[in-house]
Amino acid sequence: MFGGWIIMSLEKPREIDSIAVDKATGKIILTILDSWDWADAQLHMEALKAKLDAYFKFLETDEIYEAYPNAKGRSVIIDIVLKNAPPQQYKTFIAKISAIAESGLNVEVVSRHLPLT
Repeated sequence: MFGGWIIMSLEKPREIDSIAVDKATGKIILTILDSWDWADAQLHMEALKAKLDAYFKFLETDEIYEAYPNAKGRSVIIDIVLKNAPPQQYKTFIAKISAIAESGLNVEVVSRHLPLT
């Protein structure tokens, strides 16, 4: 369930949560739905890093084209949707991840806090 945020995304680091095409831009959107709280920020970021590593592997090994042939020739965005507002240290973490993804994979990583009820 997405609206009520009963999601176990980070508990399943090897699974792709969502893949779609942005109708406005034609870009492929790979979404991570992060419902964890930030009580243990270090553990949270380690779990998120493991999930991102799986997404990067999905792209590096071209599994994306097997799973979603429409992705060929399209730009990719990894969209991290956070249920809970992140701590300040998350901004540094996501900036480093974004720089690596853009330079190494030509993939944009975006993050947003979307406190759905």
